Amino acid sequence: MSNELLKVLTEEKLIEMGFIKEEDGSGDARGVDYNIRNDKFHLMVDPWCVVKLSRVNPDTDPITIQCDTLFELESIVDFIKD
Repeated sequence: MSNELLKVLTEEKLIEMGFIKEEDGSGDARGVDYNIRNDKFHLMVDPWCVVKLSRVNPDTDPITIQCDTLFELESIVDFIKD
């Protein structure tokens, strides 16, 4: 968990960056995560700002990315969008 990222990252900022909000239907905030998917990668940010990346084709298990700042998250988003 990144305390710095938790302080600055908002739902609005995630959506502005291209993430899509997905809820598990429980009504609990812990069941919400934000995702970006393309034909190569799936990037997910959970409610505790843990960032996970997986490849889509071939499908791989997600790895946790050490992402402590908004700049680092923006860099990862830029990387997967290219």
